[in-house]
Amino acid sequence: MKSPRFSVVVPTFNRGPFVAEAIGSILAQTVAPDEIIVVDDGSTDNTPEILADFGDRIIVLRQPNRGVSAARNAGIEHARSDWVAFLDSDDVWHPYRVALLKKDLETADAGVHVANILLTGPGFSRQLFELRGLRGSGVWPLRHPDGFEFAMKDPYLSGIAARRDWLTAAGGFDVSIPYCEDVDLLCRMIFLGPWLANGTVVAELRRVGPTSETLSHRIRTERVSAEAVKIKTYGKLLGTLPANSDRAKLIRRMISKNWYNSAKALDGDGHRRKAAAHLMQSGRVHPTAAGWARALPPLLVGSQGYALLEKLKKPQFYRDAPASR
Repeated sequence: MKSPRFSVVVPTFNRGPFVAEAIGSILAQTVAPDEIIVVDDGSTDNTPEILADFGDRIIVLRQPNRGVSAARNAGIEHARSDWVAFLDSDDVWHPYRVALLKKDLETADAGVHVANILLTGPGFSRQLFELRGLRGSGVWPLRHPDGFEFAMKDPYLSGIAARRDWLTAAGGFDVSIPYCEDVDLLCRMIFLGPWLANGTVVAELRRVGPTSETLSHRIRTERVSAEAVKIKTYGKLLGTLPANSDRAKLIRRMISKNWYNSAKALDGDGHRRKAAAHLMQSGRVHPTAAGWARALPPLLVGSQGYALLEKLKKPQFYRDAPASR
């Protein structure tokens, strides 16, 4: 099997305090990637000066601010390797990230590689595979005939690599989607062929403080719109599956949760009637005891119902750092 070549795409926007460490973690790899492409999406801080300090060790593309999807697409288009790996500009790779990727792909054919990552923040440190319930035999990598299990578990792109021809065949990132664009693209690549998974932690994702410029901040403040994107994305995927299959049931459960999250956000903004309508949608999409058990408390007692369910929920990770920059 031909040894794969790797391009790394790092989109960035006003991440001056963090981007040097991200790039440094790529340059410190025990096996070097073939090229590092940093796409500066119209930064207005000192990001351009910091990137210039790296000289010809990196390729810098600059464009007017068009969003992270356009930035990643520009990096993919410029890439000259057969594989593209991603790193957000405020995250870091462990030194063996590329070595592990290369070793796995030399032993098994696949089009997408998903690796474990460590999510950290104040009082929080969990591995993604543990948090999402992704388990294996302990013998890595595991080859799956498609990517359904992984695309449905919201993997972060800093632990993802994909064949460049798969990325282009899927149409790249949808520039019309303001957030959750990674979920949308991964869902479009689920059935292109086999995926590989490795439970080894290869990157660290960190909460680095809130700012109105980050995508995760927008997702939290524009929760209804973000959930609508996921509802549409999962709805398109649902239409490709047999109605009563286990996979279809899983997607309906996820869409039900999206409607619930949307209702909770609406309730918090004082839109009680619209929130109730979204709760009814949550129950109808997943009409099981578990589905209605989530929808009924807030339907019956309003905001207190959300508070009750919040107390029962397991700790989750969210990032005030940009989920896509």
